Amino acid sequence: MSWLIITKQGNKTELVDLFAYKQGLWLFMFFGDETYTDPYDSSVWTWEGVTNDVDEILVIIYKGVFLIRTESEADLLAQDGSFYWDDVNGILYVHWFDFGDDYYFGRSLGRLSQIVAGFANGYSDTSQNVYDSFFYDPTILDVSGLSKKADLTKLGLVTFDDSSITLTDQPNNLYTQTGEDSVGIPLWVYLVDKSDTVLTDEMRIFTGVYNGYKHSRAAMQYQIVETRFFQNMPVCPNSISVDDFADIGDLDGSLIPTAWGQIRRGKMILTNYEALSTAAGTAIFLVADPALGAILAVSNVYDEAGEVQAITMTNLTACLISVTKPVDIAPGDLKNWSWAGQGYDIDGTYNNGLDIIRAAYLLLANISYTTSTFDTFVWDAATLIEDSAIGISVQSEKGLVEEIIEPITTSLQGVVEILGDGRISWASRDTSEIPIIDIPIISAQDQLELPQIDVNPSEVVSELQVNYSPDAALNETLSKIYSENWEDVVTKYSIDRRDPLSPVETVLADEADVDTLAAELMETSTDPTRYITTQTTDLLTNVRFFDIVGIDIGTFGNEFIEYGELLSIIPNYNEFTHDIRIRVIPDYSPLLYVQGQGFSNQLINTINDGMSDKGINQISNGFGVTDYI
Repeated sequence: MSWLIITKQGNKTELVDLFAYKQGLWLFMFFGDETYTDPYDSSVWTWEGVTNDVDEILVIIYKGVFLIRTESEADLLAQDGSFYWDDVNGILYVHWFDFGDDYYFGRSLGRLSQIVAGFANGYSDTSQNVYDSFFYDPTILDVSGLSKKADLTKLGLVTFDDSSITLTDQPNNLYTQTGEDSVGIPLWVYLVDKSDTVLTDEMRIFTGVYNGYKHSRAAMQYQIVETRFFQNMPVCPNSISVDDFADIGDLDGSLIPTAWGQIRRGKMILTNYEALSTAAGTAIFLVADPALGAILAVSNVYDEAGEVQAITMTNLTACLISVTKPVDIAPGDLKNWSWAGQGYDIDGTYNNGLDIIRAAYLLLANISYTTSTFDTFVWDAATLIEDSAIGISVQSEKGLVEEIIEPITTSLQGVVEILGDGRISWASRDTSEIPIIDIPIISAQDQLELPQIDVNPSEVVSELQVNYSPDAALNETLSKIYSENWEDVVTKYSIDRRDPLSPVETVLADEADVDTLAAELMETSTDPTRYITTQTTDLLTNVRFFDIVGIDIGTFGNEFIEYGELLSIIPNYNEFTHDIRIRVIPDYSPLLYVQGQGFSNQLINTINDGMSDKGINQISNGFGVTDYI
């Protein structure tokens, strides 16, 4: 197979005329007549700037905010702050952040001038440069970066590393380039088989924007970052105010906690501090930010010593509770009181980790759960499997990546991955020896370098400490030590330690789930880990993180294949090679083969009435098709 790189780059242009369409949606027509007949009252309007030269709308920026691209009008309606490009009819639809009924903005507000659109043109690095009937200018000199790595000691959000693209300066942009031309310009990168002439989203390997540039007399090198780099919004977006709670006192301006899942000891803010004294009274606490929604339940309130206190009132919608304050307790002594219960009432299961991540993206980053924004097929399947109870109460200036995604992915041993087409997806580790379908094999003849085998004892531990069920008020956790493998490890390797894996910081709520996680981790840390790294001409376009990959480490004519989970992909799109790294799964034996297709051979394991510990093996193939073996 012979490959090439195609890019679509946006040109910024101001839109000045958008027209109220329906349900808070606006539109701008690029194709067709210069007039538009309003379906509401049959009035005829004249467009300014109608053009047939636009290939595609890649990005819409409104007051510095990137609107989310959707792929259908239905997804557009479901997503505040989004746009949809109808490439057949040349109509751009926009859904603002304020959702209202029909013609919410009114006719008199039809002209807006603070919208910048990225209109697509393109580049390629080959003389064959007509795709979808559009000409692509052969000006790409270099594409670097675009690599992804998963760190097994710190799972979390996996995105592309720092990347850049270098273009020849044939148009002499060196002398006309401005900051506006080099920041926020949309860029889509495609990996295309030279025999193909149609670009599809399945070919897209990067969705991003320019983020500055360097130049010489001959070339322009643009730094590029993922479009969704701005998704890491504050996990606590609002602060408490004396305007809302007159007796808040010195706590005015404090961040309001947020609460997700099954809460054992949650953070609270005393709202009537100045109204209390050492006398008996009623303390009113705010346990979560009501701007994000109602909580489901409050079961108990505890003082700093863990003693249960009397609840006199609960307002789940306002996230407020009233508690009897004993005599001789000063208001300042209430700061470490905590609550137990259930966090936000979210779509799905309130304490499911993947449902919590979905909700956090919606409530904190304004990203709805649609097929345009999420890899919904994989995400839905993983939600059924990853059913460990999660609990997070947090008061922090950090973002949702650090405070929600990273602790949940560590707890579930998975990663949240941003795909090449910009959608959010999930990949989880499966360290068991389960037969998997259609495993890609990197043969000896496809390797440009001899495979490097790294036997690494640094992750071998004799004991493991797992922390769980955090106490947000006292900044403590429950903890459990696992020493089942102590004698075996000390005898074989003379290693007696918990570092570097311990403590494993989780937000698991139930001890049974902690036991399951510890068993999985100890399975891979009792013996030295074997890693294999190689460079291959097989670009592995259908492989995802933690999928099983085989590498032939034998000599020519003497095949010896090792199987392991894929941990990193470092591409070289100038030479069309990949450096890959796998963690070897000892004694792995692929027994059953079913032809798969698409992005992922992710295995979904379900228990089948106790008849088998593996049950039915469902293979997600990335195209909505499931094969059963």
